[in-house]
Amino acid sequence: MARRTDHSRDDLFDLILDEAEKIIETKGVSALTARSIATAIGYSPGTLYNLFANIDEIILRLNCRTMDDLYQKLSDALKKTSGRTKLDKMISTYLDYNKASTQRWDLLFEHRLAEGQELPDWYQKRLDLLIGLLVNALRSMLPECGEKEVNHSARVLWCSLYGICSLAKANNLTGTKSKAVDEMARSLIYNYISGLRRAG
Repeated sequence: MARRTDHSRDDLFDLILDEAEKIIETKGVSALTARSIATAIGYSPGTLYNLFANIDEIILRLNCRTMDDLYQKLSDALKKTSGRTKLDKMISTYLDYNKASTQRWDLLFEHRLAEGQELPDWYQKRLDLLIGLLVNALRSMLPECGEKEVNHSARVLWCSLYGICSLAKANNLTGTKSKAVDEMARSLIYNYISGLRRAG
């Protein structure tokens, strides 16, 4: 472990998030406290609050890392694709990421801010950028729909996909195998799109 004076403010910011991520992935989010992070990095808990407002901000910053990671994987998967192929690639990448990054992915959806608190702008922009990939994929398949409807549909499908994955992981989809989850996800999206086309 480097001495305290060896860490710049930026280094310490990254170090805190690195250790918080390790704690979540190995012990779960319930083990994540200011004290557990501080102990891991060799600083006092008060040091964390020189860089972060509270534990909620640390979690939101971790969630931004998760969104950035998924955004990159989706962007890589979508290169040189169009139409239905683009959407198929997105579904596969989304489902694969969900299975491979369980703790981080669950934290992204399950963490709740205290009543009255709102997501900061920097977080919302990250989320909008990520969902924007699905908006772009849907836009090419729904030329008859307005921008507001496409944006709304992207968010409906994004949340619905998470619901399918969450129920599958909790074994609340009796007898559902990995292949069946994939089929359900595709059925959800393509039937939804078909419904919008008929309505248009």
